[in-house]
Amino acid sequence: MGQSPPSDTYNDDGEGLPFYQGKTDFGSLYPVPRKWCNKPQKIAQPNDILISVRAPVGPTNLCNSEACIGRGLAAIRSKYGISDNKYVLFYLRSIAELIESKGTGSTFQAIGRETLSNIQIPLPPLPIQKRIAAILEKADSAREKRRQTIELTEKFLQSAFLEMFGDPVTNPKGWEKLLLSEASEKITDGEHLNPPLTKEGLHIITATDVREWGIDFTRNQFVSAADFDKFTRKCKPENGDLLVVSRGATIGRCTRVGNTRQFCLMGSVILVKPKKVRSEFLQYLFRNSGFLHRLVAVSSASAQQAMYIKDISNLLIYCPPISLQLKFAALVEKVESMRTKQRTSEQELENLFQSLMQRAFKGELV
Repeated sequence: MGQSPPSDTYNDDGEGLPFYQGKTDFGSLYPVPRKWCNKPQKIAQPNDILISVRAPVGPTNLCNSEACIGRGLAAIRSKYGISDNKYVLFYLRSIAELIESKGTGSTFQAIGRETLSNIQIPLPPLPIQKRIAAILEKADSAREKRRQTIELTEKFLQSAFLEMFGDPVTNPKGWEKLLLSEASEKITDGEHLNPPLTKEGLHIITATDVREWGIDFTRNQFVSAADFDKFTRKCKPENGDLLVVSRGATIGRCTRVGNTRQFCLMGSVILVKPKKVRSEFLQYLFRNSGFLHRLVAVSSASAQQAMYIKDISNLLIYCPPISLQLKFAALVEKVESMRTKQRTSEQELENLFQSLMQRAFKGELV
């Protein structure tokens, strides 16, 4: 089990061992160093499995170098001298929900050494373990390549935005400036009181459902028709509107409303109805890292960061000629059409991988 060293032993300069504190340091397979420690208390070795044991419980990575681990992690090392623990890693990933369910605690979920040690795993002969790991690693690699392709597509649009309009903070092209409220027909937010949810009805969307690629309806949270009508009198999302997460860990995340099903919003999402700017332009303005930093800077400094309508309304933005915005909108439309196909492929690869994992640990692949 990990143990956090004294804070004065941390550094950002690469002095000592990489210091991993929890899931926030995880990549798709290997952790990514953000801090280092020159007086580590607990050390993980290369090929140890790192598992998050608190807030959240269950996510895993494979340690690729000697590293210091904090109390948010545990390291799992084979006593049989197996140099490649990917079989066990993939099995733990296949039962991630079960591991998460074993977490306890009122403030945040955590799992202890005894509970972790008592997790049972199927243990076929080593050659079979390696064959299963090789099959799953190949499928996992295909998933990762598809994710990277989607990320590159997003970076392309961000680069195109900067090329056409210039940096939104310094405004090197000298575009006209105006308040976001002046560029918008309306800026409002969703329902602040938690309404009773129903088994069916009309969708209600929270900050969790606002994704960069669009709106995630898979959680299937519904409200009655009467509540829907009441909520949409104040805040009715329509095609071309912009949704901005206004609180929590993903504050500032935004997406554009497309031609989709009807839904209403909770108060954790701000709705912007553009008037003098194109919604495609506004979407990538909000996704610019410099502008996002300004956006988050106006949020409150309470325990949970929150952005308020008055703050976002008073943001000063630049406003390039509409003809240039239209060119950018056409580019976004073409690229997003391609990304829709990419996401379909990503989901197919995800389904294949999950199916392979289930079959592998039932002994159906070998």
